[in-house]
Amino acid sequence: MGYLLAVYVFSLEHLGLTAEIDEFFVLPPARATGVGSLLLKAAETEFAQVGCTNVSLQLSRENHAGRRFYHRHGYGQRSRYELLEKTLPPGLGP
Repeated sequence: MGYLLAVYVFSLEHLGLTAEIDEFFVLPPARATGVGSLLLKAAETEFAQVGCTNVSLQLSRENHAGRRFYHRHGYGQRSRYELLEKTLPPGLGP
């Protein structure tokens, strides 16, 4: 019906382990049935049990339904911050 994939990061800013939801997907027929809420709650419980101080995620500006879902679950935009990224060319690693 769906899945949630997260990664853990140690953050000096947040004073410990944090979680970032990397992927979260629920099949369209299962949406609006509570499956997403159950997955998110289970993940948040696990994050808390391993000692995470916070959880974050990235969301498309056009994903209005996702934004409403996360707002209902207590997530909000981080004020004064925006995500920056850079694609690295192949061959820079070892």
